[in-house]
Amino acid sequence: MRRLNSNIEARLKHPDNPERFADSEIDLHDEIQRLRVLAGAPELYPDLVSLNAVPSIVGLLNHDNIDIAIDAVNLLQDLTDEDVLEDNDEPAKVLVDALVENNALELLVQILGKLSESDPDENAAVHAALATIENMVEVKPAVAEIVCERTRLLKWILGRIKVKEFDGNKQYASEILAILLQGSPANQKRLGAMNGVDVMLQAVAMYKSRDPKSSDEEEMVENLFDCLCCLLMPMENKERFVKAEGVELMLIIMKQKKSAYGSAVRALDFAMTKYPPACERFVDVLGLKTAFAAFMGGIVRGSRRDRLLGKFVENECEKIDRLMELYVRYSDRVKAESERLDKLEFDDLEMDEEERYNRKLEAGLYTLQLIAVILGHLWSSEHPRMKARIELLLRQQKLTKKDVKHVVQDNFKVCETVKNRWLGFLIWQSISVTSVYLLLLLLRLSTPDSLLSLLLSFLAFHLSLLLFSFSISTISSPRPLPSSSPSDLALGLFRALIGAGEGDRIRSRRTVGFVVAVVGFGVSGFLSGVAVFGRTIDGLRLVGFGLRGFVFGVVLGVYYVYMGRWVLSFPIVQVLQTRRCIFAPSQGSAAAETNPSEPLLAALEQSSQRSLFHYLAYLDLCLVSESNVDSWRRAAFFEESGETYRRIVSVCLRPLEELTSNLGEGLGNCSADKEDLLSRQLCSPMDIRMDAKLQEALNDFQLCTWCARTVAALTTCSHMEDRFGVAQISGCNAAVFSTLLSCLLSVEACLGKKTNPQPTHFMGPASIRWATPNAGRKDWAVGAMPRKRGVALQSRAYVMADVLRTSIYEIVGVFYDEMQANAKASVLEKYWIDDGKILYGNHETLVQKLRLFLDFCAT
Repeated sequence: MRRLNSNIEARLKHPDNPERFADSEIDLHDEIQRLRVLAGAPELYPDLVSLNAVPSIVGLLNHDNIDIAIDAVNLLQDLTDEDVLEDNDEPAKVLVDALVENNALELLVQILGKLSESDPDENAAVHAALATIENMVEVKPAVAEIVCERTRLLKWILGRIKVKEFDGNKQYASEILAILLQGSPANQKRLGAMNGVDVMLQAVAMYKSRDPKSSDEEEMVENLFDCLCCLLMPMENKERFVKAEGVELMLIIMKQKKSAYGSAVRALDFAMTKYPPACERFVDVLGLKTAFAAFMGGIVRGSRRDRLLGKFVENECEKIDRLMELYVRYSDRVKAESERLDKLEFDDLEMDEEERYNRKLEAGLYTLQLIAVILGHLWSSEHPRMKARIELLLRQQKLTKKDVKHVVQDNFKVCETVKNRWLGFLIWQSISVTSVYLLLLLLRLSTPDSLLSLLLSFLAFHLSLLLFSFSISTISSPRPLPSSSPSDLALGLFRALIGAGEGDRIRSRRTVGFVVAVVGFGVSGFLSGVAVFGRTIDGLRLVGFGLRGFVFGVVLGVYYVYMGRWVLSFPIVQVLQTRRCIFAPSQGSAAAETNPSEPLLAALEQSSQRSLFHYLAYLDLCLVSESNVDSWRRAAFFEESGETYRRIVSVCLRPLEELTSNLGEGLGNCSADKEDLLSRQLCSPMDIRMDAKLQEALNDFQLCTWCARTVAALTTCSHMEDRFGVAQISGCNAAVFSTLLSCLLSVEACLGKKTNPQPTHFMGPASIRWATPNAGRKDWAVGAMPRKRGVALQSRAYVMADVLRTSIYEIVGVFYDEMQANAKASVLEKYWIDDGKILYGNHETLVQKLRLFLDFCAT
C-alpha cells in the first residue's frame, strides 16, 4: 500500500513535527475507507490475501495514531461481518486464516487495552474489536481456543465484567465470553484457573435482590449465568464453586424470587450434576427448604435421605395430601379422556391403540405416572406415618394400592407389547404343525363316534405346542447369559430356595427360569405323546408313552438351554418385528412438542438390561441417529440444555465401556509364562484358546455395534445440526472419540495387533496393518479362539473392529479441518482425548492412533 509506505516514510523523517506527516495520514485514512468497499465482494478475499495486503491491514492496528488504528478495526469488522460472509464459507476461511497467521488477534486484544471508553469513537472501536473476534470465531470455531491461548482477552473481559456500571460494551463482553466458553473445555478450565468462578459469582450477585432495568441489561444477566454454567462443566470448577459459596448465593437468589430465579436453578443443576459435594452442601445449607418453596416448614434432622423424606412428614403430611390431590385430579382427567375415546371408537376407526395411548398422555397420563412413582417411593420407604397417611387418603378416595400400581405398570406397556409380539410369533409358527396334525386326524376318522376323541386329541396336541412356545418365550433373550450348565441349574435352584444376596437372587431367578422352561418342555412332550397315541392305546401303556414324551421333552429342554438355543440371533429379532417399535409420542402431539425423547430414554435407562425390550430401544435410537428416519426426533436430541444429548451419549457409551473393560480383564488374565508363549507361537491365531472373559464380552457385539454407530452418527451430525453447541459444551465429543479409540485398541489386541506406542518413524497410513506376533514378546495381547467356536468369535471381533474403525473415520472425515488446526496448535489431545474414558491403552497410544487416522484420511 503506497499510502501506508508514504506515511511511514514521513513519520520517520519528521518524528517531532506532526504537521509534516498529517497530510499523509489523511490520505491513509481515505485509502482505508475506500478498502471497505471490499466487504461487498467477499469472493475477492482470496485475491486480497494473495496480494499480501493482509499484513499491511493488520499492521495498521499498531499505528501510533489511534484514529488510524480505529479505522483498521472498523475495516476488519466490515470484512468479517456475518451478513457479508454468509454463503461465502471458503473465502471467509481464507481471510480468517490469513488474519490469524498475521497476529490480528494479538493486536486486536492489544488495542482494547489502549482505547478509552470515555471517548465515543474509542468506545465504538471497543465494540468493533469484539465484533471482529466474534465474527472470526463464527467462521472458524478453533479461533476461540487460539485467542484465549495467545492473548489476554479473558483477563480483559473479566476486568470489564467487574465494573459495576452497566453499558453496552459490558453486555457485549459477557456475550463474547459466553461464546468463548461454550465450545471449549480448555477455555473453561483456563478461566476457572484465573479466578473466573469468583468473578462470575460477584457479577451475578448484584442481581440477587433487584431486577435488570432494561432488556439489554437482562440479556447481560442471562449471558453471565450462561458463562457460569459453562464454567461449571469441569470438575475442578465445581469444586471452586462450592468453596466460593456459590450454592448459598444461588439459594439466596431463589429466595428473592427476582428475574434471575430460573437462571440460579439452572446454575445449581450444572453444579450438582455428577458432583456429590455440591449436592451435600445443597442439603446442608437447607436447600431443600427452598426447593420445597410451596410447602414451607421445619427441617427434620438426620441423614440427607431422612431429611428429604421428612419434608413429606412435616405439617401433618400436607405434601402427601397435595400429592394425593394431584393424583385424583389427573386420574379424573385421564379417565374422562378414556371414556371420550371409548365413545368415539366406532366413529374413528383409524385410531389404533398407540394413538389412544398418546391421547391419554396429552390428557395428563405422564404426570399421573410420575405422581404414582413418587407415592410408590414413599410407600417403599417403610415410614409408618407416611404409609398410614397414604392408606387413609386412598380409602377416602375409594382407591387401593392396586390402582396406583396399575398406573405405574402402564408406563411399561410397550415392553409388554414386545413380549406379546414375540410370543405371538412363536404361536403363529406352530399353526402349520397343528394344521398338518389335524389333517392327518381327519383322514384317519372312521366313525362319527370317534369325533369326540379326535377333538380331545387335537386340543391336547395344540396345548402341548402352546406350552412349548410359552416355555421358549419365557427364557428367550438377545444376549447369552451364564450359568446354563446342569450343575449351575441345580446350584441356582438351591440358592433360590435358601435365599442369597441381590446378585445371587438375580442369577437364581434366571436359573429357576431355565428349570421351569425345561419342565415346560417335558410337560409339552407328555401331552404330545398322549395326543398322538391316545386314540390307539389305553391305560398304563398310554401313560408310559406320555412319560417317554416327558423324558424326551426334558432332554430336549436341557439340550436347548445348555447349547444356548434360547439366544435370539440377529437379524432375526429385527425380522420378527413386523412393525418397528418406535419409542416416541406421535408427531404433533403435546408430548412430542415438549419432550419427545423421554420415552426412548426411559426405555434405555429403566428397562431390564440386555432384554429384548432394551435391544429394540437401542435399535430405534440407532435408526433415528444414523438414518434420520424421524428428523424431528433427532433434532430434539440437541435441545438447548444439553441434558438429553448427554443422557443419550451416556447410555450408548456404557456398553462400549463394558466391552472394553471385559476385554481388558480377559487379556490381562492371559498367561504369560514361557510354556504358554511357546504354545501360542506354534498355533495359528484360529487355534489359540481364548479366555472365557473374552468370549462373554464378544457375545454382546451386536448391541455394541449399534452404540458405536449411534454415537458416531450423532457426533458427525452435531457439526451441522447442533445449534447450541451442546456436543462441545458437554465434552461429549472427546468422551465419544476416546471411548471408540480405547475400545478399538482392546478389540485389535484380541486379534493379535500390537497396541504399544510405536516409534515416530513407523507412524503413517502404511502402519495400519495387522501385526505378526513376535516370539517371546509381552507387549501385545493375543486373543485366542477355541477350535470349534473360533470362527464365529473371531468373525465377531473382526466385525466389531470394522464398525469401530468406520465410526472413527466418519468422525474424522467431518471434523478433519478442525482436527488439523488443533494439531497445528498442539491442542489436539485437549479437544479429542478424554483421559477419564481411557479404559484400555494409555494417553500416548490413543493420541498416536488418532494421528494415524488423520494421516490416513489425508491420503
